[in-house]
Amino acid sequence: MDQPSFFDRLTFSRLLTAIVFVAVFAMAVRVVVDSDTWRHLASGRYIVENRAILLTDPFSRARLGTPWIDHSWLVC
Repeated sequence: MDQPSFFDRLTFSRLLTAIVFVAVFAMAVRVVVDSDTWRHLASGRYIVENRAILLTDPFSRARLGTPWIDHSWLVC
């Protein structure tokens, strides 16, 4: 019996899975270009751990506790 060819086995769901996998891999191996990447990660970790949106700056030494508005929140 003949085995089905590659294109016979390629379904929409398999193609979509492959595209998503390649896209995630491409995003994961790129060089980080944002200078605040670590601050964004720390802010996200703080939000998850404390279950609250940041209203004051908990990270800097000079402005610790001052009101802080993250203008790029939920954009990155």
